[in-house]
Amino acid sequence: MISSRRWRSWGRARADTATRTLPAYLHEQGSIIKTAQRLHLYRNAVANRIRGITELPDVDFEDPDQQLACRARLLG
Repeated sequence: MISSRRWRSWGRARADTATRTLPAYLHEQGSIIKTAQRLHLYRNAVANRIRGITELPDVDFEDPDQQLACRARLLG
């Protein structure tokens, strides 16, 4: 799970971008295309954002438990 400290280490702009992208990506069940449509972005932009998030240690969106934990944290 991504800690608050890790978000802060990214800087405000990058963390804000990630916190807008990640909920849409999870809502669209991991679909880059649907996330891009939802956010009105190019697919490559979404793919690059998600790649940046998943390159962090302890982040694996293939793991359903991590997906659930991310959803819970972002929603509450």
